[in-house]
Amino acid sequence: MKCFVCNGKMAPYFVKKHPSGLVSNYYRCSECGLTIDKTIYEMSEQERVNLNNFNHSTYQGMDFNVVDPKWIPRLEKQSEFINQLLILDIISSDMTIVDYGCGDGKLAKFVNEKCNMNLISNYDKYMKISDVSYLTDDDMSPNMADMVITCSVWEHLIGKNDVENIYLYLKEDGIFCIHTLIAEEIPKDEDWFYINTNGAHCTLWTNEAMKIWFKTHGFVGCIYHLESQMWLLFKSSEKFNKLKNSMEKISGTVAVSNEFVDYWKQKPYRK
Repeated sequence: MKCFVCNGKMAPYFVKKHPSGLVSNYYRCSECGLTIDKTIYEMSEQERVNLNNFNHSTYQGMDFNVVDPKWIPRLEKQSEFINQLLILDIISSDMTIVDYGCGDGKLAKFVNEKCNMNLISNYDKYMKISDVSYLTDDDMSPNMADMVITCSVWEHLIGKNDVENIYLYLKEDGIFCIHTLIAEEIPKDEDWFYINTNGAHCTLWTNEAMKIWFKTHGFVGCIYHLESQMWLLFKSSEKFNKLKNSMEKISGTVAVSNEFVDYWKQKPYRK
């Protein structure tokens, strides 16, 4: 089995039995450390959709999630950060900004309220929320978006096609925004908090895997905002330099690099 990021060899890493009875077989790349749940990868698409809906539908529309207790405060920090991008003219009201995999649309709600405009559009391929304001599958087309936001999405994607399909919506000079857990190394620990999700988190990213993906897709700059736990990946040197030159105006801790910002080095355990 080959790694879809670096083409390295993937080998068995460890096994976890979830409370639901599902048994996850985790495989790890010997080169970049990307770790996947082979059990989930081998499911049919409908089985994966059912699994994700089962794991996420219980807290959609609510203001608390026992698995991720910092969910709402983090969304609020993310909305503040996105509002700062608007104030600094990195993004603007005439741009097409899509929250891909938006779920119940809380991030867009917080952002749009803070900015006092409909800045972000919602789209979710799998969780079909009854909201006519959401973009439909027919609304989505290649190179349509100035900015694509993926908040708690990357850990659910299955292989190269899923990742590429999201990336293709981005314009040539667009900004890719990611919130997920990216670690120096995926711990060999069946009790790790990030996989206590009944198999929903099936692709676990390392710094090395993201560095490779970053270079492969021609990004020229990266910024990480600690409080919102968001990475911005830039295709345009002009946009990247504009934000880099305005960093002192951004509240919070910001790290910047011409490569992927590998901010988290310690073991990724929740305190």
